[in-house]
Amino acid sequence: MTSGKSTFQRNLIASILLIWFLELNVAGAPPFRRWEFKEPHMGTLFRLTLFAENFKAASNAAKKAFKRIHEIESSLTDYQDNSELNQLCRNAYESPQVVSQDLFNVLQESHHLSEVSGGAFDVTIKPLINLWKDHARRNNLPTPHQLNQARKMVDYRQISYNPTIRSVRLTRKNISIDLGGIGKGYAADAALDVLKDNGILSVIIDAGGDLRLGDPPPGQKLWAVSVSPRAERILPMRLHLSN
Repeated sequence: MTSGKSTFQRNLIASILLIWFLELNVAGAPPFRRWEFKEPHMGTLFRLTLFAENFKAASNAAKKAFKRIHEIESSLTDYQDNSELNQLCRNAYESPQVVSQDLFNVLQESHHLSEVSGGAFDVTIKPLINLWKDHARRNNLPTPHQLNQARKMVDYRQISYNPTIRSVRLTRKNISIDLGGIGKGYAADAALDVLKDNGILSVIIDAGGDLRLGDPPPGQKLWAVSVSPRAERILPMRLHLSN
């Protein structure tokens, strides 16, 4: 009887010591600190603001996220002559081209956005973009005839897809594509996935004004995001968001 009581007391003391040790260990854990990293990609500056225990963990995760962004940029950009997108525009009229998963995802999502917006969003708008850029450099406006000719080259329905083999075909010659309205957001989504896979959950990604938010900072319920409209008589506002 005494032996049983003694064993119970020893187990109880051991349990109390274990709980005390665990509490002490949690209390003594290094606090999460705020770290910021930035790199130029996709014609803008990507900024990562994240929380991690130390610089090494934060830096390693940020490097992997920027590497992923660079991979996507190499596929989606229209500024690099040999990018996957430009090769697609050159070759996909003659025969369907099998493309990377990233490019296929973005083109299909773009098609969906074109459908639901009635064509207001259209990645084949590049002829119009180039026309306006050219005349901006000359400090004048394009003529109605030039605008009409450029509009004839814009039609998202001239891109066809085969999800089975992940191929894309252009059904008309000289289709040119600009993914600037969707590419940065896709890259920010992918970068967030990389950071999460590396244990970074509290993060905000600023892709030149396009924001992607993860969990809020430690001890906070939400991220505070300020929005400053350019229009007159519209006051700045603050949004509280996460994920």
